[in-house]
Amino acid sequence: SAFGQMEVVRGTDAAFGFGFNGGSLSFATRGPTQGAPQFSTLLGIDFQPTDAGDSFGWRFRQDVSGTTGRLGYYLGASGRFTSNQFDSDGNIFPDTNSNFRTSSDVYAFDGTLVFELTDHQELETKQYYYTAENYPEFRAVAGDFAAGVLSGTEPIPDDAFDASSDAYNYLGTFTYRHNDLPGSKLQVTGFIQDGSGRFKTDRPGRVVGTRDEGNNRYGVQTSVETPLAFLNGTPFEGAAVVYGVDYQDYEYFRTQVEGPLGHNGVPFPGVKEETWAGHGQARIPISEDFILTGGFRIERGSYVLEDALVRVGRPPFEGGEIDFEVNLFNVALLYNLNDS
Repeated sequence: SAFGQMEVVRGTDAAFGFGFNGGSLSFATRGPTQGAPQFSTLLGIDFQPTDAGDSFGWRFRQDVSGTTGRLGYYLGASGRFTSNQFDSDGNIFPDTNSNFRTSSDVYAFDGTLVFELTDHQELETKQYYYTAENYPEFRAVAGDFAAGVLSGTEPIPDDAFDASSDAYNYLGTFTYRHNDLPGSKLQVTGFIQDGSGRFKTDRPGRVVGTRDEGNNRYGVQTSVETPLAFLNGTPFEGAAVVYGVDYQDYEYFRTQVEGPLGHNGVPFPGVKEETWAGHGQARIPISEDFILTGGFRIERGSYVLEDALVRVGRPPFEGGEIDFEVNLFNVALLYNLNDS
């Protein structure tokens, strides 16, 4: 897996993303190891003993990580071919052209570079990219409840149906950290995400239908953590506040690129969102086991829906722009059950 750590962020926190949340899961990709290069190789196969031929799949992963001077690095590549899946009775699951759980090839590349500028400053970039291709082989067959015939699956004839899909996703982050500015910690992270998929169906005697669907976003998140030093020596020692400003630009699209309008999914008006946010959060220990936390998040932004023709014979959808303002507040009392 490209992920090396998962952290549960307990309680509400205004600093984690846009919108209100009552808790967060933080997934961290793998990072550099200390010292000379370390290599890791994984090779594996998957199959169901009763249907080895139709369920056979394989996977691999190759990693390398280490540190040289002030530069730490981690690079990884992986691939997986997933064949068909079966239930406990040996019945095969039907495929679709919109998932990558069965009959698919998936390849991924990820990496992390960390450069130590000074004892208190560093630059870090994390990159992740994957591509996937899906080609269904089995289709669902309806049953007959009155006749006691259960639904099932059957191979898709070569001359009856062709469906495929391919997708990619890229995510990159670029972070600057300063751990003593002065007495506070500063972190600035820029991020870019771009992903899309192409879904295609082709039935003999009927038209081809192809649609593209995806989204992209970019933005920046800033945070400053300042210890409340004036509370040192009191029961509230260790208290701190985190505050900052965030920006995000987001776009979603779903367009018909081949075939009659509405074939293989209804087109959707393009959506664009631009959001600014300011936030602040305080965390104050009030005893050995309890932490009082509270904060605010103020968001200002706009949604733009583009004009679109979504159905033949119907009036086109008329888009427009909506401005929004959101003021969010949170208060929580956290209890630590144990050290872990």
